[in-house]
Amino acid sequence: MLEAGMVLGNTYQIIGKIGAGGGGVVYKARHLRLETEVVVKQIRDEVRGKIQSRQEADVLKKLKHPYLPRVYDFIETPEAVYTVMDFIPGTSLEDALKQYGRFPQKQVLQWAQELGEAVAYLHSQTPPIIHSDIKPANIILTPEGHICLIDFNISIAIDSAVKATLGISKGYSSPEQYRDVKQVQTYMTTGIGQVTISIDRRSDIYSLGCVLYHLLSGSPPDLNFNTRLPAGDIPGVSEGLGLIIDKMTAYEPAERYQTGMEYLDAVRYCYKLDARYIIHKRKERALFACSLVLFFAGSVLLGAGIRQIVKEREQFYQAGLLEGQKTAEKGRYEDAIDAMLSLEEDYTDRVEAYERELYYYYAMGHYEECVERGTEMINLQLIEIRDDIQRAKMGDIFYLIANSYYEQEDYGNAQKMMEQALEYNQSNNLYFRDYCIILARQEKLYQAEDALESAKALDLEDDSIHYAEGELCVVRKQIDEAIEHFQRTIDLTDDAVLYKRAVLLCASAMRDSGRLDEETALLETARNQADPQVKMVLTEYLADAYMRQGDAHPEQLTEWNQKAITLFQELMQDGYVTYQLQENLAVLYEENQDFAAAESVLLKLADDYPDNYRVYKRLAFLEADRQQHLDNTARNYSAMKGYYDTCRELYEQQDTEDAEMLMLDNMVYDLQNNGWL
Repeated sequence: MLEAGMVLGNTYQIIGKIGAGGGGVVYKARHLRLETEVVVKQIRDEVRGKIQSRQEADVLKKLKHPYLPRVYDFIETPEAVYTVMDFIPGTSLEDALKQYGRFPQKQVLQWAQELGEAVAYLHSQTPPIIHSDIKPANIILTPEGHICLIDFNISIAIDSAVKATLGISKGYSSPEQYRDVKQVQTYMTTGIGQVTISIDRRSDIYSLGCVLYHLLSGSPPDLNFNTRLPAGDIPGVSEGLGLIIDKMTAYEPAERYQTGMEYLDAVRYCYKLDARYIIHKRKERALFACSLVLFFAGSVLLGAGIRQIVKEREQFYQAGLLEGQKTAEKGRYEDAIDAMLSLEEDYTDRVEAYERELYYYYAMGHYEECVERGTEMINLQLIEIRDDIQRAKMGDIFYLIANSYYEQEDYGNAQKMMEQALEYNQSNNLYFRDYCIILARQEKLYQAEDALESAKALDLEDDSIHYAEGELCVVRKQIDEAIEHFQRTIDLTDDAVLYKRAVLLCASAMRDSGRLDEETALLETARNQADPQVKMVLTEYLADAYMRQGDAHPEQLTEWNQKAITLFQELMQDGYVTYQLQENLAVLYEENQDFAAAESVLLKLADDYPDNYRVYKRLAFLEADRQQHLDNTARNYSAMKGYYDTCRELYEQQDTEDAEMLMLDNMVYDLQNNGWL
């Protein structure tokens, strides 16, 4: 038994016991080096010594999926065996069901797909990983509304060839688990006898079906198959989803979906099982059959007719791609993505729509979504590569994921993805250019220079060469040379993304070398010449530059602040509203002594972010500043004290250090000592 305060493996400090799962006792702990919360699971004593620990630890650590917790460690001590993984904030679906009773189909379908992706990922491992205990208590609903499937430890070893879990979860475990549990328990406690385990991927499918049934109906399916209410009879459940759940929870494993991937394909297109959809498709097929009859009647024209159908199908696909491109060019990226999803549904074996979908995420600046969706395409093997053209497009998918990691400054993963892109296509000079840049950001200069030489050998354009050379000069601390290369890129390039990167890096280099006037002039010119998507980014950077000019020239503070205010207001009118932008706007208003405007911005922030102590910190400073501009007889610090109290209460709930809080504490202390409060 681990006690609070104990440190496991010199790394994990135990906070307290959370509970007990199918495999053992679970504790909440803190990773002392990473300063993050983790879960430590102690494997039950009766199975210690039977675990193939090293092999299982290696498999666990390799797992990486957005709907599964990350595994950090596998620790063996003389007393016990432990696994360590992410602590997932949120509430279990078990608790959510107790609170809400049941959920609408639209919400359940989202979770059904996310769970399907997680289970399909586990089942696709070599060898397949069987969760064997899927139930609401093992599914966390995160604050963002997504799910995370926890407690997916590899099944406890019986011998070198067979694995199974101990125990069952009533209402969710598959029928075969009830049959197997007695002989498993006998073998685990005595080591006597022979065990034939029938638990496999289909057992997970059954348990997942029971979870979906429970979410939709408010209770798990009846254990008596003869009296069980079909899922399609649950109020609000469509015929297609009902058929899928009934198939998942079939008594015989052979009658269920055989893998997580097979289930995921079904639930994604569950509407195709609805009667109205089927009737509609039958009519379509009937019309198509009539067309074929007419073609057969003119047998001489049959071959030409089939070729025409193939041609028309290809034309339809290309027209869909073109329509998506035109939609994106109008800035309607979400509509363009929907168009690509429609093409992917009808042309599952074509890679172009998948690549376009990722590009539109990237063009919107939705880098996390680009990585998540691209990773899903790769992990679930959604794309079939048939020729060199599709192989090159697959390289583009890895390239887009790599650049999305780059934009998030995750250069390690960006490098891995770019190397994958190069495995698919060694003839794209942009791959080598961006590979050079990613390596340079990690100060891997020799590798970066080699990558740039490879790009030049493939006739890399001058604008790209200057940009990559600029990145290398930044790493070498050759700031003047870097600025010259970036300015050459700005003058030469027609690529919006490259233009934005070159402008921002050039401005950064100017700022770091104290050339604020040049930085401001560059950003002003670039903003006026940029396309709408890039202009929005440059506008925010220019506003920040105006703020720095105000700090550097106190005698002109009001004028520079007003310029920044105008740009921030412009961004908000265009729909670009972030916390940082609004906080900066409030600070500018305060510095210009427009206290009412500053207060209005901060009060709106308080409505939008009621648990963020920083909002109330700014309000407290603002109110103190306002009172300082009044005569002594008119000052009243009660509002400031109220904001401070709220700020202090919220701050104490955070695991962070903020130097401004010490300043605010001292300010309140002085006000109290001097009788103002």
